[in-house]
Amino acid sequence: MEGLTRHLQTSALVVGLRRPPPLEILGELSGVLQAETLEDGRLRLRHRLGDSPAEALVEQAVAGGWGLYELSPERSTLEEIFVAITHSTRSLLPTEGEEHSLEAAA
Repeated sequence: MEGLTRHLQTSALVVGLRRPPPLEILGELSGVLQAETLEDGRLRLRHRLGDSPAEALVEQAVAGGWGLYELSPERSTLEEIFVAITHSTRSLLPTEGEEHSLEAAA
């Protein structure tokens, strides 16, 4: 449950701007760690958990006339969460060779 809760928390915003500024300007907003363009033309702004740049983004979008039309937290799908949790759990399990060596040592 702890892993599921951790994966449900978001650390990115999906942003739609009609007239987006250069990525460097978005990257300078308070709280933004990384700005990138998505395949559909929207943007992803990565930030630290609990330090959302949403308010600063809205203020700059209005002041700069960027035409903000979408602002939402990026959510992982259940499939992405499942893969992330099972992959991290799998790395904690001993490999096949380690199982034999543990049995031999016992």
